Order: sequence, then structure tokens, then C-alpha cells
Amino acid sequence: MFVPASWTARASVLILPPATVVGDTGNPYLFLGGLGQASDVLAKRLDAEDAHTSAQERYNGGDFTVGTDRGSPAPVILIEVDAPTASEALELVGNLHSQVPLELGAMQRDLDVPSAALITTSDITVDSVATLNPRARIQLTAIAAVGASP
Repeated sequence: MFVPASWTARASVLILPPATVVGDTGNPYLFLGGLGQASDVLAKRLDAEDAHTSAQERYNGGDFTVGTDRGSPAPVILIEVDAPTASEALELVGNLHSQVPLELGAMQRDLDVPSAALITTSDITVDSVATLNPRARIQLTAIAAVGASP
């Protein structure tokens, strides 16, 4: 009862190949191979320590994980946030989600990639409703039960 609630929100973003690979009439979904390294680097940049510190300060201890979907052969960036309120979770996931194309663009500008060769993104999912995460309460209840047992 005294353990604070935690709310979770998620987003997933697909990394797409550049127009030079796909061509004018090609299907980008047929050219997703080889983008895994770019999505790994992007996830690392988004999961930076200073971003975590900022999120924890701004969202009352809220935090997040950014990584790639290891269960999928496609280059998918997964974002999951936990925050004390549903609105904070949605705001944080929205902020991180909006950083994905910006950070990908910055990575490519740093290397002077020509505009026709730019990798882009496409949203798969972005939560519009946060879900209550009972994990913290269950863990603390289990710890209290173990501590109280003779």
C-alpha cells in the first residue's frame, strides 16, 4: 500500500534503408538486412547515461531502456519507460520516441552521408495509454514476506 505505483509506456521504431538502396519502385521491407549495426549504434546513443540522469530528475525517478529487438531479424529500436505517473510515462516515451529520427540524422550528418543515402525511420508502435506496472509492489511484497518469516 505504501509502495509507489509505476507506469510503463513503450514505443518501437523500424530503421529503413536509404532510397539509393531501394530505388524508385522498390520495397524497403525487402532491404532491411544490414541495418542491424546502424540500429545498434543508434540505440547506444539514445541510451546514454546523461539521458537517464535527465529523465530521473525530470520525471521523479522515472527511467527507461532503449535497445534493439533481439527477437526480430528486422532493425527495430525498442523504447520502454517507467515513471511514477501515467502522464509522465507517456511524456517520457514521447520525448524519447521523438529523439530517434533526430539522433539517426545527427549520426549520419556527422559522417557527411549524402541525403539520397540517408537511413530513415518508420513508427511501428507508440503507446497512447500507459499501463500500471505492479512489478515494484510485488517485489517489495515478496521481500517483506521473506523478511517477516521466522
